[in-house]
Amino acid sequence: MLVRLTVDRFCKGAVVLKSEDNFTFVWPQAKLPQSAKVGSVLVFNILGDCVDDDDSRFIAREILNEILNTS
Repeated sequence: MLVRLTVDRFCKGAVVLKSEDNFTFVWPQAKLPQSAKVGSVLVFNILGDCVDDDDSRFIAREILNEILNTS
C-alpha cells in the first residue's frame, strides 16, 4: 500500500508528517531526502504480513545497507 505524507514541520532533528486524512507521524529528519522541505510530499510503501521473497530480500538488503552505512 502506498501512503502519501506531507512534510508539515521540522522539530529537533525530526520531521512531522501529515497524511491526507490528518494523521500525524514523527520521522527522523536524517532519514528524509536532503531536498525535503515543508510542503514536500513523500510516498511510503507499507508492506503487510504477506510479503513475497522478492520483497523480503529487498527489505533485508535495505536494513543491511542502513546498518552498514551508519558507523
